[in-house]
Amino acid sequence: MPDDQCDFAVFANQRGLEATISLKPGDFLFREGDAADALYIVSRGTLRVMSGSAVYEVVQSGGLIGEMALVDTTIPRSASVIAGTFVELIRIDRPAFLAFVADAPDFALMVMRIMARRLRVMNQRYRPQAASW
Repeated sequence: MPDDQCDFAVFANQRGLEATISLKPGDFLFREGDAADALYIVSRGTLRVMSGSAVYEVVQSGGLIGEMALVDTTIPRSASVIAGTFVELIRIDRPAFLAFVADAPDFALMVMRIMARRLRVMNQRYRPQAASW
């Protein structure tokens, strides 16, 4: 697995966490503009991160979604997340996140790697193209 990808489901399972949220295909986990108070680890299934009709990313089992909610707590959700398949999720609120970071500092690095990768992808995707002469 590349350095910028981590299996968060394995991390959660090692700590005894189990999925507590289930979604059917087409169900929204949250919508752009919603209040943000947790991140989610994808235990099973596939989610699409979208804004309008643009799909920013597809997140699969082992992935992480909604991490910006725990870093920037006053800002609403920046995108919508919809289930592409049956999905099972582990919800991590701020107190649980802080406990993870205290117990396993590498967890914070794992989250930062995901955020950095997503930022690089968005920068590349929306970088203005150089003018051709």
